[in-house]
Amino acid sequence: AHTVGPDGRVYLTPARDEYRIDVREADGSPLRTITRRFTNPARDQQALDRMNALFEEQDRVLPFKLTWEVSPVDPAVTGLHVAHDGRLLVSHALSARDLPEGVFQRYDVFLPDGRWERELHVPWREGSIDHDGIIWLDDGRLLLVKGLQLARLTASGNGGQVTDESDGAWAIE
Repeated sequence: AHTVGPDGRVYLTPARDEYRIDVREADGSPLRTITRRFTNPARDQQALDRMNALFEEQDRVLPFKLTWEVSPVDPAVTGLHVAHDGRLLVSHALSARDLPEGVFQRYDVFLPDGRWERELHVPWREGSIDHDGIIWLDDGRLLLVKGLQLARLTASGNGGQVTDESDGAWAIE
């Protein structure tokens, strides 16, 4: 994951399996590193099968052969957003798991100086974390996008048709 803040600072996650965010000035000079103790959750067999099916579909239609290995664990940091006031919102592998009733997603919030502030729970009245997604707008509002997860899965334009199965799993036809 990576993003650029409103002040031009760059936020990077250099290691997939670590909760570590390197913050760099706009000129590339290091400013700070934000870390948190974190254990990446294991992927269940359904998730592993879904990811392998996506790679197999891409391999089937590309003019060259892919080589891949699906990690048995989710990446630690899955998304970064810098709010207009400089706060960093971090989604991680547990952000969408075991959520309380009425919560769409959780974020870790860090102050502009890199200190942890709190855990933010984004409430929802409609939508599905498995199918929909949220996009942070510059003014701090959230946009709920129906079908965003499906759109992300099909963004490669591989020609396969991805359908939503009744049990919440994705299938490639």
